[in-house]
Amino acid sequence: MQKDLTDESVGRNVIDYQDNTMPAAAFRLRLYERIARTVPSLPSDERKQERDTIERVNQGMVQLATGMAVFTRIRLKLENVRLTAAALRDTVTVRAPLATAKERAELLARLEKALVTNKDAGIDDAINFVSTMIKNVKD
Repeated sequence: MQKDLTDESVGRNVIDYQDNTMPAAAFRLRLYERIARTVPSLPSDERKQERDTIERVNQGMVQLATGMAVFTRIRLKLENVRLTAAALRDTVTVRAPLATAKERAELLARLEKALVTNKDAGIDDAINFVSTMIKNVKD
């Protein structure tokens, strides 16, 4: 029986290629956030046409943020942890209301672990801000 190496491979790749993947992920998260902010300003007929695309972008933003929070639990270079925490902080006001209660709870748990793993990374303020914003979302 073949062992499932998905998690192990992903973790190793994140560490080995973090100088490429973490800035790209932060950029993508910010891009998703900008798209989500821009869409409500479209005329209503264009919003209807773009509804499926918008839904995919919004879901992608939530999934990417959750994935990035996982990466902060891995001991990455400090600059990459800080970059990730900043991207999560900068996009949380748009992203948090799009997440389900379950997704928000999962993200909060991952952020708590990220703080423990990266005690001296200087991300406490960013992660605490993200956590507070997520906790303040009303269903």
